[in-house]
Amino acid sequence: MSMLLNPCRSRLSQRRFFHQTPDFRRMAAMHREDKEMHHISCSKMDKFPKLMKRYFETTAVMHANGLIPFLHAQSSIMRAAPIFLETLTGRSDATHFKYFRDPSKEFQVDREALWNKIVSSDFEVSSHILSMSYSIFESQPEESANYFAFSNSSIDQQTGIEAGTRAIAASLRRRSLQSQIPDIMKVIQRFQEDYAQLKLGTLYLIGVPKESLDRFVYDSEAYGKPTGLDVRQVIDRYAFSNWNHKAPQARLMLYDETMDARCGLVAVDISDAKETERYIQLCETRSLESSELFSFFFPDQCSEVEEEDQRKRTQIDAEVRLFANKIADCARDKQR
Repeated sequence: MSMLLNPCRSRLSQRRFFHQTPDFRRMAAMHREDKEMHHISCSKMDKFPKLMKRYFETTAVMHANGLIPFLHAQSSIMRAAPIFLETLTGRSDATHFKYFRDPSKEFQVDREALWNKIVSSDFEVSSHILSMSYSIFESQPEESANYFAFSNSSIDQQTGIEAGTRAIAASLRRRSLQSQIPDIMKVIQRFQEDYAQLKLGTLYLIGVPKESLDRFVYDSEAYGKPTGLDVRQVIDRYAFSNWNHKAPQARLMLYDETMDARCGLVAVDISDAKETERYIQLCETRSLESSELFSFFFPDQCSEVEEEDQRKRTQIDAEVRLFANKIADCARDKQR
């Protein structure tokens, strides 16, 4: 009998899973070794119970579908460019694959060449790697997805804005809309300013296929230097067996294979309630245990801060998509 048809067996399996996750282990270590740090970490999260419920449930769903979840967060000011480009180009999010870098010839590099560059360089190869956290309970300032999500900031915020602006301009030129670029950029800038006023940054949950984990991800020091540790062992025991204040980090390598939408990577914008729900429905799987094990984050009444932040985010997202669709219509008219 399948687990979906046997709730008792499914609950036991999911309970075992949650007790093995980096989230559960880190939470337990913090509570045991540093209750003050545990309180600080949890006090931020319990102001956003809907977000946290989506996070824990999506984590469980990813695991049930053979994916290892990691977190990436950035300032909401950087949302405008990818949403605009995805709408303009008609890229569907049905598979929940995201281009965290604008596709270009720069990423037509194989893994070996990129890895050699990473291990031999004294500087972070930031264009070809994406910072990730193992657990939401890591909250080290400027070193964790938790910090960037709840502070609505990014360590490379200006670089991200500039890269997004260049990608938009290039896409508009390909559509013979170069004369409209200055006016379009003024509108994009207004969207960015609106996003900057939100309380929360954008929190992504990135699911890496288990069979591809060693090829796609490595354990990292700050600024992307490899630690040399086996990423599977870090998940299993290393970073979470002993308490310390160092925030463990990982890096997703961005090269020809991982820039291909067929590679099996899944990215869900946990900040977007509709996108999260679409992913869970697509998987036809729901978590039976996450709400129970982490129920202290889910009060009966959600905070006004979260409700207002979600309302504003949804409104701005819709405005960006509407604007992008208008530009797409304009481009089609020019081609006729």
